[in-house]
Amino acid sequence: MIDCLGVLTVSLSLLAGTSGGTPTAAELLNNYTKALDSLRSIIVKTEVVTQHEYSFSKYYHEPGFRGVRDKGTSYKREEFRTDGQRIHSRQYTWGHISDLDSSVPEAQPCYNFYNYVQGQLYAHHGRAGPKSSGGSAQAHESPNFKLRGQPPGRGYDIQSDERLDSILRSAKTLSVRPTTVTLGGSACYVIDAQTDCGTISVWLDPAHGWHTARIEAKGKQGDIYWGKPLPPGQVVSSRMENVRFEQIDGLWVAVEMDLRMNNYYGSGSFTRSNRHYKLTDVVLNPDHDALGSFDNPLENPRNDPELKNGASVRKDGSRYVWQDGKLVPKPPRRRDRSGSRSGN
Repeated sequence: MIDCLGVLTVSLSLLAGTSGGTPTAAELLNNYTKALDSLRSIIVKTEVVTQHEYSFSKYYHEPGFRGVRDKGTSYKREEFRTDGQRIHSRQYTWGHISDLDSSVPEAQPCYNFYNYVQGQLYAHHGRAGPKSSGGSAQAHESPNFKLRGQPPGRGYDIQSDERLDSILRSAKTLSVRPTTVTLGGSACYVIDAQTDCGTISVWLDPAHGWHTARIEAKGKQGDIYWGKPLPPGQVVSSRMENVRFEQIDGLWVAVEMDLRMNNYYGSGSFTRSNRHYKLTDVVLNPDHDALGSFDNPLENPRNDPELKNGASVRKDGSRYVWQDGKLVPKPPRRRDRSGSRSGN
């Protein structure tokens, strides 16, 4: 995916003396870091349309997936909040999600909720809607929690828990192309890097606050993919493109883009997805504490709109039912004379 022909390959130290008006790699990364830091505290609402396809051959290493294939389109609404440390995400997904969930109605979507504060994670999963059973929630310690699949445009656009500017700063090799590339009418500077996560290229747009107008990444055996090295034969690639920016409160924000991801496992097995993201609402630097953005839903139920009577809740290893705004202990399971379990 990365065309190295015609690329000016030099080290960071040598770039400091580059002449001719082209920014150095260090200068470009500093601008990019400032752009990402400007969006550290934010509330966004996003609509996502995903077209997926996957196929696993009879030789795939996980027996449960052998021979499984599927293709379809799903839809998602998400509200995402963060202040750079705390995280709140609520997602509603419907449509053709997978071969097991091929026709989820919009009126009863799949619901995934996360609220993370200082090592404490509250998560709630289930089906939403008037006929839902309340789903299942858990509250427990999770010091290393990372939310994957954050709304793009904030530096988490490739398959890593680490922010992209940090990945580029620790690159094995780093280069700046000698000429700019025009995207959407803007002249962008292009950085190519060989990193622990694979080969990455970013197009930085100075006309739109030094945010990325395009990202391309490719990983192969040994490269880090979501914290683990890729095994032999597996190749992954991703591309963010068709970015549209808007200026909000004096800052540029990527409000629409496409994200394409491909994962090839060898022996004919693969997964593919094309996602179109559209941010429908953006609030920069909100007063999260006044809004209660990260309140524990078990203490402030309004922060989880799907926490309803009948929901099963686990907290500190104990089982409860949510009833009329409070936790009601579940009776312990018992064995009857036949040896089977009784109780809820």
